[in-house]
Amino acid sequence: MPAAKMDLLAKSLRDAGNELRGLADALAYAASQASMQPRRARGFQVVKDWDDTGVRRDGRWRGGRGRRPMT
Repeated sequence: MPAAKMDLLAKSLRDAGNELRGLADALAYAASQASMQPRRARGFQVVKDWDDTGVRRDGRWRGGRGRRPMT
């Protein structure tokens, strides 16, 4: 490879590295901003009155597995 082409490639790689560093800094800043926001409840975490009784509860079933039959 000619020396002029090697110099051009080295300059291009340095410029690309600087752009990637800038992108990494911007991404880290966006991540820190997002981590400061309160977490929104997803659909399965929403607590509401499911059967109009006035009792607010989530709709997940917590019965677990049934008991093993005694043998």
